[in-house]
Amino acid sequence: MGRIADLTARRDTLHRLADGDRALLPDRACAILDRMAGLGLGPDCVAAQREALVPEGFDGFLTQLEHGLDDHGYIELIQRGREAETWEPDDPRIDELATAMADHYPAHPTLLGNPPACGPGPKLPPSTG
Repeated sequence: MGRIADLTARRDTLHRLADGDRALLPDRACAILDRMAGLGLGPDCVAAQREALVPEGFDGFLTQLEHGLDDHGYIELIQRGREAETWEPDDPRIDELATAMADHYPAHPTLLGNPPACGPGPKLPPSTG
């Protein structure tokens, strides 16, 4: 029984990926879009609702992230920021990290925004620029 459920889930995932930007949406949003279509709302109406669900500025966020992944210093700051989640509130490294971020981000305006929500990755050597 578990194998059938696994295969069904994989098939459903492939269908969602085939639908393009629906892969960006949570299951609940996709279910609502499917329900709208099932209730006879036209494809234009469903498409308009789908567009409303994809966050505005998503392309800009991707561009920002691409720039960040090319910036060794940015990657190091993200990694250190994730590590800081385990530090005590009075840890002196917090002030050091805040200073490093305050120095780095204004010098790299394409990076301003939200850092990626990802776990710690491989350690990189310290940035030289």
